[in-house]
Amino acid sequence: MDGEQTHGLDPRASPAAGAVAALLRTALGANLEAVYVHGSAVLGGYLPAVSDLDVLAVSGGPLSDTEIDAICSGLAGLPLPAKGLEMSVLTRAEAASPDLERPRYQVHVALASDGALRRVDGLSGAGDRDLVLHLAVCRAASHAVIGLPPASTLGAIPRAAIRGAMAGEIAWASEAGRLAYLVLTAARACAHVRAHRPPGLESRGGRGRAGRVGR
Repeated sequence: MDGEQTHGLDPRASPAAGAVAALLRTALGANLEAVYVHGSAVLGGYLPAVSDLDVLAVSGGPLSDTEIDAICSGLAGLPLPAKGLEMSVLTRAEAASPDLERPRYQVHVALASDGALRRVDGLSGAGDRDLVLHLAVCRAASHAVIGLPPASTLGAIPRAAIRGAMAGEIAWASEAGRLAYLVLTAARACAHVRAHRPPGLESRGGRGRAGRVGR
């Protein structure tokens, strides 16, 4: 059912989300099964003047070159936020049972604030480790613009895989000198660990392993 959601969409992101969903529906037709918006537009902190729009779409089957071209060519002129768009398209099978080592996808599309388009085809099957966190966040907190709620479409990601991916992101941000992203990811990692700590851990001196995350 269109519009079912696990979390609310920031109203300021609604025009952009609707425009992207309409483009995907035109480009993919019956092959489009779901469009999910995640990131700050759902979790909070979305500011059209400084944010981008994070989208994960699900197709029924593999995308053709024609379908991918239609997606990319249709992005120009959409009412996107200042930092543009980050979008991945996965098939139903890729989304439901992701390979945790290198999750497969059909295409990544990024549209920058200056209009520069970056397209990465996933048809080679090389996969993308970053999708572990995208899928986990999407399943837990996203807005379904089209399709079933995300928990009905996206496979569950084990906590160990989520923590491993977060550790990798923290290491990358530290090495790349991305301080703002480092702080944000470390805070999210701590929140995730604390939310899933074993019962009674809080009472054992007030600090467990979670106290050392992101040190």
